Amino acid sequence: VKRKDHYESISKALALVNQAFVIASNSANDNMAKGSAIISPFGEVLKDDSKDILNKKFDKNEIEKVRKYIDISLNKKSTIFQAYNLGNIHVFSTNAIYHNWIKYSGVSVGKNIDFEELRNEGYININATHSAPNPLLCGTGEAVDGLIGNSDPQKTMKINGVFEEVSQDRYAKNIYNGGRLSFYNSNTLYIFNLFMSGIGYKNANTNMYAEKGIDYKSVDFTPVEGSIHNAVNDGEIYVNARIKGQSRMAGIVLINEGMLTSVANTGDIYNSNAIQSNANTGVPWEFEVETGGITFLMGSMYAQIRDSVNYGNIVSYASSESSGNGWVNASGIATRNDKMENNTDAGELETYQYFAKIAFTINYGDVFSYNNRYSDNLSVANETHNKASGILSLGL
Repeated sequence: VKRKDHYESISKALALVNQAFVIASNSANDNMAKGSAIISPFGEVLKDDSKDILNKKFDKNEIEKVRKYIDISLNKKSTIFQAYNLGNIHVFSTNAIYHNWIKYSGVSVGKNIDFEELRNEGYININATHSAPNPLLCGTGEAVDGLIGNSDPQKTMKINGVFEEVSQDRYAKNIYNGGRLSFYNSNTLYIFNLFMSGIGYKNANTNMYAEKGIDYKSVDFTPVEGSIHNAVNDGEIYVNARIKGQSRMAGIVLINEGMLTSVANTGDIYNSNAIQSNANTGVPWEFEVETGGITFLMGSMYAQIRDSVNYGNIVSYASSESSGNGWVNASGIATRNDKMENNTDAGELETYQYFAKIAFTINYGDVFSYNNRYSDNLSVANETHNKASGILSLGL
């Protein structure tokens, strides 16, 4: 009886503390505590130990109501200050992988957080020897990390040296990664978009321009601290993959929608994927191997890189094991500014990446791009299958 009481009390507490629905699933076997229940954010409990199945209509408005009238600061933004990780993260698969969104970071996974003086010196090593058979198109119909609806490739694995994201109105400064990030898989039925970055996945703060009185359309480069300022990646990023999906790497952030200032990548990036066909993935397009010394994508009209440098060697490589066609691109600073985060092509309107800028920024690293794809039949009008550049590989 005590065990059952504890289980039911903890389940209800989880709903109240998190202000969310909790589904508590326990065995109906007589040797177990039973106690299965569906608990609302207000603590209302639906349970019946005599039933094998419980049904309750999900109403998202209940979450919004309880968080509005009983504010326990779940929606408040947090700060992580002087957080250091020296330990290594080693991940090995033991069975097929069916989860659609996987994230690893050296210090923090989460959003709406300010970061200051964060440091990771531990290795992050992912070794996946089993399949990941779910298609890229998950069909949730809801936003997942900026990817909305049934038409977007939402299934992603993100590996970041320090943090996940600098969100809207948030800042990060004095950030360092010295740990090596690596990924290896051997099973060719590994369906994932693989995204890796030395510092973080995304810089999403575009409000800083209005906050600091900066005209993002202007070419006035008065010194200012960006939403990510003074960040260094000194860790190597090494990928030896055979995935059905995009393989994209960057030294600082994969997606830059705001301003980066005084950032430096000194780590070499080796991005090798044996490009597979799109069979069983649910998408019609071919896949890309893309690498940027600072960022992969200048993803908005507010995107800027100022006073920054890349010293690392950058390699994008579609190996001879490739069984499908695709594109391979590499750049010392930014790989491209002609796509959206959800992999659709950006337009030429001012609402897209029309005003994105790279200023007072230099690349010292060697840049290599190799595609094993047969190209002899290409005409002058065709897009080449691999590109390498010092600053920007593909631009509007």
